[in-house]
Amino acid sequence: MVECDLCELYNKIKTKQDTPNYNKKQNRNNLSRQEHQALKELNNRSDIVIKEADKGGAVVILNSGLYKAQIYNMLLDTNIYRPLDKNPLPLFQKKLYDLLTNGGEIGILSKKEIDYIYVEHPVTAIFHALPKVHKSVFPPPHETHSSWYWLLCGKNL
Repeated sequence: MVECDLCELYNKIKTKQDTPNYNKKQNRNNLSRQEHQALKELNNRSDIVIKEADKGGAVVILNSGLYKAQIYNMLLDTNIYRPLDKNPLPLFQKKLYDLLTNGGEIGILSKKEIDYIYVEHPVTAIFHALPKVHKSVFPPPHETHSSWYWLLCGKNL
């Protein structure tokens, strides 16, 4: 009976694959042409920044000058941020490589685990802030996200 069910399933899949357009990706859009064009025009404007809010999945449109000014103000807070003299990534990579190699030599990491953890060509970190729309303050405060911290520690600031 199971063999028969498998044969039937195989035949259904084979029949579907043989039908035209089965393997073609359907490009369905839930927006009208006018809505799509409006989004495209908004995306091309340099005077605004479109960001996802920190909560609720809302979309926020901000004046780009205001957004940049708030970002600069956050980065000027020396209690949280400090300028770097040079890119620390090569040093971090060397230390990580040494730790992983040592872990492999003493038998606590396998070659597969080392290969999985070590990234030979990591991506550059990006700093951005998400508007906090649940606060009734204008302009809204921002929640910062640094992919450096997430990459090194596995969590956001």
